[in-house]
Amino acid sequence: VMTPAGFPILPHHLLARYPDFNHLDYNAKPIGSGPYEVVRWNHGSQVDLVPNAYYYRGAPKIAHLMIRFVPDGTVAMNQLQTGEADGIFNDPNYGDYPLLRKIKGMSATATRIDGVGPVIYNTQDPITRDVRVRQALSYAIDARAVVAKAYRGALDSHDAGRGLFIWAYDPRAYGDLPYDPELAARLLSAAGWMRGPDGARRKDGRPLQLLMVLQSSAPYELVAAEEIAAYERAVGAVVTLKQYDVKLFASPVTLGGPVYGGKFQLALYPFLPGDDPDSTDQFACSNIPPNGYNKSRICDPRIDGLLAAGRATFDIAKRRAIYAELQHILREEMPLALLYQQREINVFTTRLHGQSTSLSGAFWNVGAWTLAR
Repeated sequence: VMTPAGFPILPHHLLARYPDFNHLDYNAKPIGSGPYEVVRWNHGSQVDLVPNAYYYRGAPKIAHLMIRFVPDGTVAMNQLQTGEADGIFNDPNYGDYPLLRKIKGMSATATRIDGVGPVIYNTQDPITRDVRVRQALSYAIDARAVVAKAYRGALDSHDAGRGLFIWAYDPRAYGDLPYDPELAARLLSAAGWMRGPDGARRKDGRPLQLLMVLQSSAPYELVAAEEIAAYERAVGAVVTLKQYDVKLFASPVTLGGPVYGGKFQLALYPFLPGDDPDSTDQFACSNIPPNGYNKSRICDPRIDGLLAAGRATFDIAKRRAIYAELQHILREEMPLALLYQQREINVFTTRLHGQSTSLSGAFWNVGAWTLAR
């Protein structure tokens, strides 16, 4: 069974009779078949776990796991340095990576995962619905330089498409974004956005002004956004930045979310597409908000046809060919410009053995971990 990232399989015998899951005791003590079970969950504070006696591979060696929720990155790093904590997993602040690597007695890793960091274009907006504008805005960005400056060595821009298509990624179809400001300028002119004496572009007397939305809780995203705005300004486009609290940023249309509400031309929105190259949730016409996660709102019968064909077969070679064609179309239509493949930043005590991060995160093999005394 495949589900979008973040949506686990739920027990029918416990939950099927409830129309709303938001206020159930189950939420504080969920069940599962993994190596650990939840014994206590203080929301916003910590989760305590103990070995699952029924785990099919036998009881794990570590008798108690405590996962704390620490909203401040500086506090979390201090807890590592004092020994109060034995690790941090999935640190969202990529710029912390150089600092984490210097903490004695700890081992920091930055592992590629099935996630991407894109600039998403609103393909239903009056300005960015023009594919030439989307292409121009993409070619105006030096993705390599933006990623190097904003994320301080934790990320790179090479083969970013692998984070979206995993094993079906085709670098010939969906390779690195070229930095070509001259081509960007020609495309904007061809789209009717002409440069005036002041350097700004206008069409029918209207200036080329664009809104980029991003999360306020990610300081290094702001660095990236400011760099992108500077590159766009160099080709005559004025990009205004607007930050949102993460909860509002990712909220549905009904709660005023700017991305799912379509209140943007550009959005700096990292996301996890899942462990399979099927990207129906991101690009199908039927998944345009409020009906799904198609944040760019692209709707193309060619894309829908390829997505359906990819879901209809288990043949790996056929699926590779299908997704290669899809990647060609995505590069042509440019609903988003991929800046990087996401990495998961983890740091654990060197006393911990057996931990290795995979596409499924730091805890995929937690049942095999051991802790030296």
